This record gives sequence, C-alpha cells and structure tokens, in this order.
Amino acid sequence: MGRGARARHAVRPPAVEVAAPVTGRWSALNSPADKVPSHGTYGYGQAYAIDIVAEPEGESGPGPEAATAGEAGAEAWLAPEGEPGPGRASGGGVVPGGARPSFAALWPVVRRNRDFPAFGAPLLAVADATVVHAEDRQRDHLSRNSLPALLYLLMIEGFVREMLGARRITGNHLVLDLGNGTYALYAHLRRGSLTVGAGDRVKAGQVVAQCGNSGNSTEPHVHFQLMDHVDPGVARGIPFRWRGIGVPAGGEYFTVVPPAEKVDAGAE
Repeated sequence: MGRGARARHAVRPPAVEVAAPVTGRWSALNSPADKVPSHGTYGYGQAYAIDIVAEPEGESGPGPEAATAGEAGAEAWLAPEGEPGPGRASGGGVVPGGARPSFAALWPVVRRNRDFPAFGAPLLAVADATVVHAEDRQRDHLSRNSLPALLYLLMIEGFVREMLGARRITGNHLVLDLGNGTYALYAHLRRGSLTVGAGDRVKAGQVVAQCGNSGNSTEPHVHFQLMDHVDPGVARGIPFRWRGIGVPAGGEYFTVVPPAEKVDAGAE
C-alpha cells in the first residue's frame, strides 16, 4: 500500500449504527474491536469487517479463526455419515444446545456444512435499504477447519481465489445501499438462499438470505462489513456498531433477540 493509501486509512471515519444481521447466540472472530484492519488487509473494503459463527447454548467455545478457505474435498476425507450433524435437526433447523465442531489437528480433514449450526441460519437486513447486488449461484464447499485443510487453503486455494478477484473471495454475496454513501456487504451466503434481488427495497429485520460456506471460507459463518462503494474491489471500509451490542471482540459471545420476542418481553 502506497503512502497516499495509508494516509486515506489513517483517519478513522465515524461508526455507523445498524441492527445486527442475525438472531440467536453467536461469537465473533476477526473483529475490528481487536485490530484494524480486522482481516489483515484494507483490500475489498475489509478494514472494519467482522466474522461471526453460531454458538448455540452448550457450545464449549469457539475454535481457531474462521474466515478464509477453499472449495474441494473428496468423500474419503469427510466426517462419518449417519446422524444429523451436531447443532442441526434432520430437517435443517438449529437444535438448542447443539455444538459447533472444534478445529481438528488432523481428522476429520473436512466436514459437511450441516455439521455447523450457522449453516442455513437466516440473515436479516440491518436497516431499511435498497438491494444493489445479489448473487447466490456459487456452491457451498466443505469445511476447512483442520490443519491439513487450512494449509491447503493458505498455500493453494486462497492464492487462486485472490488471483480471480473479489467475487471468488466473497462467494455468494449481497450488497445493500443504506444511503449516505454507506453499503452493507454480506459474504459467503448459502447457494440459492437469496430472497431478494437487485432493485428490491428491504426493511430492517427482513430475511434476505441464509448463512453459507461459499467463497474464501473455512466453515459456515457470516462475514459482514460496511463500505463506501458498492464494489468491494474499490471500496474503503466504514466502522459499524450493532444496535444494543456494539462491536463484539474476538471470542466474545453475544445473543440477539428476534424483534417479535423483544415486543413480547416488553408487554409483560
């Protein structure tokens, strides 16, 4: 990064407060509360980006970082078949108390997405906004949360994705225009899960997609960021604050109550 680029990032813009993009219990990884740029680069508007993973009650705690990964994997390397993955019912819903699989040193090398409670979780519009980009045709790859798979990611796949550009890094993604030059990006969406398209108007709290494992991702998780341009290839990051939560630090658990439950609680 040249001197001019560093100077432009030296002044931190004010944070924009929005609603959280999820409900339920989650934990943060690669958070701007710990360092900026949170993902080690100012590229793709990621200076203040955050990754979060679902952590249902009973989870022992978050494993190593989840935010970068790849796409391949043979059936021989999968976790055993049989019962539904931890944290998920056979019908795909999140099971209370289901655990997120921990990072594996060697085995299983990869896991199926249904083993992770974040996979398929609904993602919500963080504000009233206009959809300016929506894409969900890239496939959800297997997890990369073991040492061999992570090395493959760092040494081979991540490099290839970087060469192919922002679209292969973000995977399936959604960009919302929040107004005043602020755009919200949701990355690594589940294939075929978008409920909105470019040009649609959305309301805060509206379901817009599902959490997936597409693009440069080690496991199903939500990558969220605010930026100053619709194209992450040229955008600069904008700090955010989630209403009622703030900016969770890495490893910090937080719970977002659905709007309907907040109304019910207030009526009691």
